[in-house]
Amino acid sequence: MHFSCGIVRPPYEAGSCFLQVTSGCSHNKCRFCTFYKEAPFSVSPESEIREDLQEIRDSGWKVKRIFLQGADPFLLSYDRLKRIMDLIKEYLPWGVSVGGYGRVDSVRNKSVGELKSVNYPRLKSRA
Repeated sequence: MHFSCGIVRPPYEAGSCFLQVTSGCSHNKCRFCTFYKEAPFSVSPESEIREDLQEIRDSGWKVKRIFLQGADPFLLSYDRLKRIMDLIKEYLPWGVSVGGYGRVDSVRNKSVGELKSVNYPRLKSRA
């Protein structure tokens, strides 16, 4: 699995499988947050995401939930986010729930139709 910085997740995601799609935080200016201060923001290449999904699939673990790693996976363009969801469906076809952090302004930059269209593995966001 490819992880360029530590895993940050809420307690209720303890049993989830983690998939890094971004690293660090694109904003990184919150005074209360120190999680990503030492990690520059970057987007994971599709090749790494594919390798990680293949590793998850080949592990034999019937993952029920994927938590997208990075401070704000919703910062990704709609096309990139949809592609990641398509890859999750391709590699884990039994259907998994997907969650991740998202800043309000990143979610707001997607239309309702776009958000619905990436919803087939039941994407859930908690801002």
